[in-house]
Amino acid sequence: MAKAKPKNFYSYRDLVDTVRFSGAKRPFYIYGKDMYIAERLITNLYTRQLNESFLDFNFKKLDAKKMSVDGIIDECNVLPVFDDKKCVFVYDSPIFSKNKSYEKQAKELIAYLDELPDYLMLVFFSEESAVWSGVAFSYFTKKDAALDFSNVSGRLMNEWLMAGAKSLSLEISAQNMNYLIQHCGHDTGTQEVNARMLYTELTKLSSYCAGREVRQEDIKTICTSYANESMEEMLFRLSEKKLSEALYLSDALMKNNVYPTVILSAVSNHFMVMLFYKTYYEKSGVTVWEMLSEVKKTDMLRYVPKERLEKIMHQSGRFQTEEIREMIVACARYDEAVKSGKTDAKTGLMQLLCYIAS
Repeated sequence: MAKAKPKNFYSYRDLVDTVRFSGAKRPFYIYGKDMYIAERLITNLYTRQLNESFLDFNFKKLDAKKMSVDGIIDECNVLPVFDDKKCVFVYDSPIFSKNKSYEKQAKELIAYLDELPDYLMLVFFSEESAVWSGVAFSYFTKKDAALDFSNVSGRLMNEWLMAGAKSLSLEISAQNMNYLIQHCGHDTGTQEVNARMLYTELTKLSSYCAGREVRQEDIKTICTSYANESMEEMLFRLSEKKLSEALYLSDALMKNNVYPTVILSAVSNHFMVMLFYKTYYEKSGVTVWEMLSEVKKTDMLRYVPKERLEKIMHQSGRFQTEEIREMIVACARYDEAVKSGKTDAKTGLMQLLCYIAS
């Protein structure tokens, strides 16, 4: 008999049908850098089955990096409050990792999954690649419940983004949606450019275009080209107050058709993440994985890859909290000056970088 394999999807409709057909009666393991596609869909479909007044009690998201299987099972066994169903999303459980020491816990979880309570809707998520040799992964593949979103491309990505644009009341052609995907660098296979980032760019376009159809010029102006490594290098040189290198890299970005407004957006988010860490978590000694989980929970910050977040946390020690706040205020003032026509975008950006690195 052929070895069971994880499930891939050709179209967004295929994914929707798979989730709906399951009726939330079987648990899924959804993994890969683009798993956000399935996460948004399942969140929408599953929460519709819950009493909206008691979502806080019956819809739980567990950061499982440090949780034992017993802890996960204990949460799942808590009965729903004033409802017939309960939904539990489990993120980044180590039972799916390469670490062999978790095999016993994986087997305990499998035994529980075979006797799952009728009220429970359970899904496991991870943006990491799957470990095919793992006990837990093997179980989900045999149940046809391992869904692979390692590197979604083509029709599925386009259809999902078009559906997302519709939900945001954003008018964009299929041609310009393809351009957005290429501009952001998803089609290059760059690991850090994922579905979550692309959806963030859609929300930016929705605010920027304010009711009119998206043009390629809008995408160039407001959307970040994540695939360009010079952007990341420029941000870190800026944090190190190496002005000449930051100016050189920003100039290279602009010569590569990255608009000053896009660089501003990246600079602003960089220091907002740093302020978020320094204000709430620096003294508590959180790990980069814990911090990544907190960043994902907030709507005011754009997604930051683990490696970049680790550097931001390290570099935050160079700055006082008030100093970071002043940089964010300076970014806002620059943005307003450009929009009002008081300053040229490129000249203003150079002045802003000089201020930050001074």
